Amino acid sequence: MRDVIMKLCDLLDRLSLDYALIGGIAAILYGVQRTTLDIDVLVHLEKPEEVLALVSTLRNNGFEVVLEEALQALKEKSHFTALYEKTVVDFKFAKSSLDFSTLGRRRMILIGSVKVYISPLEELITAKLKILGSLKDIEDSLQLMYMFHDKIDWSYLAELTGKDPFIYLNELLDVILNEFKDEKRVLEKIHELRHLKAKIRDIINPKHQL
Repeated sequence: MRDVIMKLCDLLDRLSLDYALIGGIAAILYGVQRTTLDIDVLVHLEKPEEVLALVSTLRNNGFEVVLEEALQALKEKSHFTALYEKTVVDFKFAKSSLDFSTLGRRRMILIGSVKVYISPLEELITAKLKILGSLKDIEDSLQLMYMFHDKIDWSYLAELTGKDPFIYLNELLDVILNEFKDEKRVLEKIHELRHLKAKIRDIINPKHQL
């Protein structure tokens, strides 16, 4: 996966594209212990010729991608996929205010000598809570909150989520609990996540009033 990320981001950098890695792969690059088989890329393109240049570059470097799918995704501001060996790369076209905030505040890291742009913490957490909202995404969000509690702009995160993010988390967990209340494994995970949430709140409350 590391080699594919380096190859992909080097190509995107050569094209001078405005992009950011998002989703599970971004969480992994921040240090969250989890697995993913996909690379999710948020990208800002507006013209068919820009999409053509991207697709041509990908194809010339070993990625399988269907041009018609990419052009249709541009029209719909949706997403298209590219395949490199067994790795799926999902390109999502920016359209929401959260998307453009992600691109505008993206963070650069180095993998080897390759510049890799990833979602900022606050936007990554917000996307996982407000757009995705699965138990795994909630766990990713809490892990990020715990690992970077002293670096997150908590007021900005509350602005992005529309309320105290801990209240938002409670509401999400309540919905999942009601849906899967008879599944022991889910109940155990929710209990674990509520404990981690309380731990994070205890850490940040002396410094941040949400």
